[in-house]
Amino acid sequence: MLWILLGMSLLNTDCEQQYLNQMKTDMDLSYQEFDQTMDQGFRRLAKTCKSQAIDLIKNYIIVNQAEQDSLRWHIAQLAGELGRYEEAILYAKTTLRVDDTGALKWNDYVMGYMAYWESDVETLKEKIDVLEATTEHQGNAINAKLLRRFMYELSDKEVEQ
Repeated sequence: MLWILLGMSLLNTDCEQQYLNQMKTDMDLSYQEFDQTMDQGFRRLAKTCKSQAIDLIKNYIIVNQAEQDSLRWHIAQLAGELGRYEEAILYAKTTLRVDDTGALKWNDYVMGYMAYWESDVETLKEKIDVLEATTEHQGNAINAKLLRRFMYELSDKEVEQ
């Protein structure tokens, strides 16, 4: 047990150090480099240090006065992975689009995630159905597949209870 606690403590220390290092370098990255490039920016930190990755993104937004939805969306996803559902939902809501008439059904995808975080199986199923029925954009099928995994996870939880 002591080894587990010691290991967790060392990981947290490593995460803090990595976060501090990236704070020095990553605030100067372009949005593309910080948010959209694998193994750079927040993604490098998020592999093992999700909480610190959230802080890094929040600081990037402030320092760069960044307004891209994807930055807030990635905070939402990471917070959700950490079980910080209220924070996840708060950030997810900020990415909902007033005019969501494009082929990619972004709002349905985001609302599906929120339904998962709220364990709302009915709404999650509804959003999956919308995404699967809308074939004009290939992203809808990909997003529906991800949400379907969440549906299976919630169904397994219901069976266990």
